Amino acid sequence: MLVRFRIFLYLLVGLPTLGWSAPLRGVITDPTGEPIPFVSVYVENTTYGVAANAKGEYYLELEPGTHRVVFQMLGFATQTLTVEMGTSLQRINVVLELQQLELAEVTIYSSGRDPAYAIIEQAQEARKQYLQQFEAYTRTTYTKATSEVAPVKGIRS
Repeated sequence: MLVRFRIFLYLLVGLPTLGWSAPLRGVITDPTGEPIPFVSVYVENTTYGVAANAKGEYYLELEPGTHRVVFQMLGFATQTLTVEMGTSLQRINVVLELQQLELAEVTIYSSGRDPAYAIIEQAQEARKQYLQQFEAYTRTTYTKATSEVAPVKGIRS
């Protein structure tokens, strides 16, 4: 009797979880069939997503229902697919088209000095001012430590 009750309890707890999610997987390639590594794959208007691996393969667990899945990578046109998920594996291979980006104008300045230096100098000047505004605590510490590893039987050093 106790065995039947346990089986009933396992089925009662386990069966509802079977239909909660299903995997969506596939390979993302360019028009020549070459895999595109590290493409962003995410569900539109959510924070849920993954990055494809180095072989262009992705794997995403989705709940049953309709989802808009976005495939995005710099240099390629973003593709959004509407996917109807059930409770079993769906395999969708995606081909991303190349997208050429043109800049309207590029201006190169050669003032001879890195603009980061001006920012660093301003931060150094502001540091002096901030140190005077608040009480500060400084300390110089030197720590020397040694350690020994106890011998382990069967391992020679």
